[in-house]
Amino acid sequence: MDFQMLLLQLDEALAKADVQALAFLCTDLLSKDLSDVSSVSELLFLLQTRDLLSPHETSLLTELLHILKRQSLTRQLALPSRLPEPRFISSYREMLFDLSENITVDDLRTIKFLLHDTLPRRKLDESTTMLKLLMEMEKEDLLSSSNLETLEKVVKRVCPSLGGKISRYMQLMGPTEPPRVQETGVSEKWPELEEGPPTSQISSLTLGTFDSLDARPEISRSQSLTSSSDTKEMGYGSVYSHHVSYTSSPEQNFSHVLEEQLFEASVTSSYNEEVKLEAYAMNREKSGFCLIINNYNFSSSKINLKNREGTLTDTKNLEAVFQWLGFETHVKQDFSRQQILTLLWDFGGKDHTNMDCFVCCVLSHGVPGGVYGVDGAEVRLSELLQPFSAHHCTSLQQKPKLFFIQACQGIQEQKAVFLQSDGPLGVTSDAFVPLESFPTDADFLLGMATVPNFVSFRDKKQGTWYIRSLCQKLLLLVPRGIDLLSILTEVNNDVSNMTDSKGTKKQMPQPAYSLRKKVIFPKPKNPRPMLD
Repeated sequence: MDFQMLLLQLDEALAKADVQALAFLCTDLLSKDLSDVSSVSELLFLLQTRDLLSPHETSLLTELLHILKRQSLTRQLALPSRLPEPRFISSYREMLFDLSENITVDDLRTIKFLLHDTLPRRKLDESTTMLKLLMEMEKEDLLSSSNLETLEKVVKRVCPSLGGKISRYMQLMGPTEPPRVQETGVSEKWPELEEGPPTSQISSLTLGTFDSLDARPEISRSQSLTSSSDTKEMGYGSVYSHHVSYTSSPEQNFSHVLEEQLFEASVTSSYNEEVKLEAYAMNREKSGFCLIINNYNFSSSKINLKNREGTLTDTKNLEAVFQWLGFETHVKQDFSRQQILTLLWDFGGKDHTNMDCFVCCVLSHGVPGGVYGVDGAEVRLSELLQPFSAHHCTSLQQKPKLFFIQACQGIQEQKAVFLQSDGPLGVTSDAFVPLESFPTDADFLLGMATVPNFVSFRDKKQGTWYIRSLCQKLLLLVPRGIDLLSILTEVNNDVSNMTDSKGTKKQMPQPAYSLRKKVIFPKPKNPRPMLD
């Protein structure tokens, strides 16, 4: 109720002109034409449906009000004063908004005249504002973050100083713009969770060694993995190097921001000339197969395992997201050990020649180093991965093979309250599979819900923290060209900030990988799907 009251106050405090400004700024976030949005409340509702705005995540409002120069309203509504990092609104869209704020009525009239032969006349009538004009140019494919030439030429004729801002922006960003994004779901409080590990027990991440898929003695077991914590040194975190950091007065002008960014860009450019990070080819019509094994009903298990309430939500979300990413999804419900193995060998035997990647998501109960079939029989992690090794599946050689495992591996007994157990000892855990079982083969990624020996959490209605965050981050960051390891780092940050209503339960995911290149999914053409 308090949150809805806050939104109502915001709607009442902003003028009609602010509606168009907010719609313009949020166009990229919502991936749709917002020119017909008629009220602040309508726009706020759209942001809520995309998980960009919630009672626990209001930093987008802070950023929007900052751009509108309404910091007094930020204080009045008791919103966070600190700008989010990384940012929601792209520097491209903020630059255009700043441009529109400095265009006079006479300047706008002249700009419309210069565009007379470029845009339809009805788009250039007296009532068309500068923001509306920019929106129309985007619709006609005359303006984008990588296509500013027409706008630069016209604005320079009218106001050279403003045209210079566009020129400096183009020099800074180059052919494409490094996007600024913000995670969602931070510090989300989920009710009535079972006991989880105190944060003080979470030690530094140490990754284990690979096992050979074929158990060949000539392959060393001492080959080590690369931790996600190393990604910054390897350059995986460099996608955020152009974010604006407001360490001085929040009223600093955009020209000064551009100068700071230009300096950062020159440093990053020099670094990238020395360290060139390749990406796996992702240009085929079909991204690949995405196999989702969802074990819910354990009533026929030979050991005492409860049904996994909430796992259907995870399944629906994963299926929607990977279909959106161009994968051919296959969902399999309630498979025994033998059915799982037969299924995996069947997919390993398929022809992946015309595909770029393979994804497998396993949602089940588990034990250290393995997962359970619904019959209570264990499938070792190495058995899950073996059919896709380069030795057995030649059409996936040198292609990324991505596994996301959501299975209980904890041994601490927990008090059952709201969430259900994914293990025989009563803990609410969809946790870690020891990395000693990871294969020696290259091009694998294993995404785990939590670090070794600790539990993870599952909600009956919203599914697991890890899978929900993974789906949210893919939806938010893939369209901005962010690589998968950076996305998983954002998932780490997101889940690590989640807690229960008492603030005592925490979780820390952990990816491990033998990838040789960056995994960058192509930007989907379809609108983002809605999560359950």
